[in-house]
Amino acid sequence: MVTSIKTPEEYEEESYLKVYPNPSDNQITIEIPKYLVRKSSGHGMTATTIYHQWKDVRLEVFDLFGKLMFCETLPQQKKSVTLSVSHWSPGMYVSRLVLMNEVVAKVKFIVE
Repeated sequence: MVTSIKTPEEYEEESYLKVYPNPSDNQITIEIPKYLVRKSSGHGMTATTIYHQWKDVRLEVFDLFGKLMFCETLPQQKKSVTLSVSHWSPGMYVSRLVLMNEVVAKVKFIVE
C-alpha cells in the first residue's frame, strides 16, 4: 500500500545542492541532493527528466576565475562531501554537480 509519494516538483528543495556552513574559513560540507533534475531543450520543446537513481555524478568546485579547486566522481550512495578550505583564498566559489556531461545542480559559497 502506498500512502504518499514525494515528488521533486512538490519538494523542489530536495533537488538542490546544499553547502554549510556558509560562509566558512575552515571546512565546508556539500550535501548531494536526493533527486537530480535534468532539463534539455530542442526543436522548441523542453524535456525534464527526474533521476531517483544514478550510477555516479561528478562534483566540481571552481573559484570565480574558473580555476578548478576540487573534482571527484561520487557514487549515489555518497550523500555528502566535506572539504578543507582553510588554505583556499578568501572569496566566492561555485560548486556544481554534473550528470551525463550536464550541470544538474549548483550552489555558491564564501570562504572567509
